[in-house]
Amino acid sequence: MKLGSKTLLVLAGVLTFSVALNFGILQNLVFPSFVSLEEEAAEQNLNRVTDALKGEFRSMAAFAADWAHRDDTYEYAGGENDSFEEDNLYVDSLSAINVSFMYLFDSAGEILWYGIFDLETGDPLPSDGFLLNNLSSTHYILHHPDTQSLHTGFAITTLGPIFFASSPILTGDSEGPSRGSFVIGRFLDNSELARLREQTHVDFQTRPLDDGTLPSKEQQTVASLKTAGDTLVSELDDSTLSGYALLREAGGVQALLLRADTPRKITAIGRETINYALLFMVMVGLVGMVAMWLLLRSVVIGPLSSLTQKVLSIAKAKDRSRRLALDRSDEIGILAKEFDGMLDELLETEGLAVLGKITATVSHELRNPLGAMRNSVFAIAESTRGKGLGIERALERVDRNIQRCDGIIGDLLDFAEQRELDTAAIAIDNWVEQMLDRQDVPEGITLSRSLDAPGAEAFVDAGQLACVIDKLVDNACQAIAEAETSGDEDVATEVRIETRLAGDRLEISVSDEGPGIPPEVLPKIFEPLFSTKGFGVGVGLPTAKRIMELHGGGVEIASAPGRGTRALLWLPLCGTQQAAA
Repeated sequence: MKLGSKTLLVLAGVLTFSVALNFGILQNLVFPSFVSLEEEAAEQNLNRVTDALKGEFRSMAAFAADWAHRDDTYEYAGGENDSFEEDNLYVDSLSAINVSFMYLFDSAGEILWYGIFDLETGDPLPSDGFLLNNLSSTHYILHHPDTQSLHTGFAITTLGPIFFASSPILTGDSEGPSRGSFVIGRFLDNSELARLREQTHVDFQTRPLDDGTLPSKEQQTVASLKTAGDTLVSELDDSTLSGYALLREAGGVQALLLRADTPRKITAIGRETINYALLFMVMVGLVGMVAMWLLLRSVVIGPLSSLTQKVLSIAKAKDRSRRLALDRSDEIGILAKEFDGMLDELLETEGLAVLGKITATVSHELRNPLGAMRNSVFAIAESTRGKGLGIERALERVDRNIQRCDGIIGDLLDFAEQRELDTAAIAIDNWVEQMLDRQDVPEGITLSRSLDAPGAEAFVDAGQLACVIDKLVDNACQAIAEAETSGDEDVATEVRIETRLAGDRLEISVSDEGPGIPPEVLPKIFEPLFSTKGFGVGVGLPTAKRIMELHGGGVEIASAPGRGTRALLWLPLCGTQQAAA
């Protein structure tokens, strides 16, 4: 199958997978959030209704306590105020506080006065068989064990569900003893429900639990509420989500099932949003796939086909001198240029291999004449010593430059050889102490040490690690000498070597207070053959980095212009190296 056909199939597959993936994400991750929001809205609507009912209870309880804790009511309950009924107990007094009934009981539970009215018409309602007309003195509605007692709740009566408040009759100072009970309330009828629906902006209804009219689904809901908790949200139908709660009588008996309905507008919006999103994705995907195909065919597939034909023709002709010479600035042009360059490199490979061997041989062989030159300089110096010829400083400069050349050759060989490690467990502080005792530094520069890792051991190749430290100390000395040469008389002539434990690794640092490294140079210091010095080939730090990484550690350089340089070497401790191995 050709690249064009494969590309078309891939694009179609990507579009299909993308649509399927997005549908799965929308359906399983996004849509459930709409459902959760809708369930929260249903629960909020249910809470709004129950909060409204609690507010009605609080208002009714306040009226009941206000009427019951009055001196004239207290006197009336004790048979001492004959004008109380005429002055206070009439239909307007009930409608003023929006209650349907009012009862006054004495301490024995006998009715002193009562009234039951239709609030809309003001007509009295029949009281035969009404719950409050048949209460015993021990009934929970009339039972007030102390002066703080106040009952509110629902009850089922022959005239329908009611909600009421009952307070003990006390003095105006709310003191006893109680002379009875004052009970007020309203019928939870259609007009009251309509008023509460308008107040809460929630469509809800109540059903008695024991009248035998509950549908089977709501009977199951009641059973779930009795076992699972006080509220429950479930789906009534495809368009409605209902929240349920049990409303209890003041005595704790479950009296009414409250159902608050919430239209399923949120999930409907969610489904519509998902459908539009999928349709949009499909349309955008189709347009994008066609555009991508045309673009790939014009920019990639066509040029690649042409490039392939040219490469095959070169391979068939076996002519390494031929080139693609494709004049393009994009990746295909780069590929063609790299192919042409590869052909050039193929022609040069053998020469480069020979050149590498020659470099190693020449570097090795240069040491022989350099050694002879150094011996000759030493002999001349010895033979002319004390004769006043004035060539001593010249001979010293020759000797220093011979040493530099020898060092450069050594650096090149070390970088090229990449010797394997020959490690042994070494107590680092003792080893560093001994190594520094043998360290040669230029005159006027001092080595200070602070070794704070007593007894700590690491597996190291002592020879190669010594080369690393030597190189860092030499760099620090050169930095101090450079600062002195530039006229900085305040530069500290101290190179500080420190060791310490840092978690599971051992650190060795070499620091100086020389001129520091410029910020633009610092990122390049580990690049092979990069150097800002007037001598050297730039392989010292790359070699140090390689050696430390072979040890399982590393090297870090921190520097700022005018504030010196700190080179940090770190090694894993013996136990850490064994665990890693």
